[in-house]
Amino acid sequence: MLTMDEYTVIDRIYPMYLEQGDLIRVQGEVYQVLNINDAADGWDIVVLDNYEETRLISVPDNKMVTLVAAD
Repeated sequence: MLTMDEYTVIDRIYPMYLEQGDLIRVQGEVYQVLNINDAADGWDIVVLDNYEETRLISVPDNKMVTLVAAD
């Protein structure tokens, strides 16, 4: 993946509007969205990190994520 300086913030959106392949920034790291699951208290987003390992990011209801794009 690119360095943080090479990504542009597009928008802040609710996780339910994410699509597979979208890039999101969470706590200074950029991840590629693989899958989104509805959880009891929000959303579980399965993502791919810089090392091509899958991770699970839980986002509470009424919280937004930052959508980014490569320059």
